[in-house]
Amino acid sequence: MANHSDSIKNLAKAQCNLQAEIKDINKDATGYGYKYTSLDSLVKYLRPLLTKNGLSFMQMPKGDETTVGLETIFMHESGEWIESSVY
Repeated sequence: MANHSDSIKNLAKAQCNLQAEIKDINKDATGYGYKYTSLDSLVKYLRPLLTKNGLSFMQMPKGDETTVGLETIFMHESGEWIESSVY
């Protein structure tokens, strides 16, 4: 389930601009019989593009005695945000 700020107009525009700049990146890791892009490489590639477009994200663990999850908040410099959690 996702939550978001009252408006995501600026965030949506910045996301479109970001997506126009993203190119395929090399698959630099191997595991389970296939190649993939490591999280470290992905973040290093995306960080300058996110910053250029006024975007950022943070992730935090979430859960209780019986569940484990991850909360992600995707933010724009305007203060707009989208939050989603997985368990």
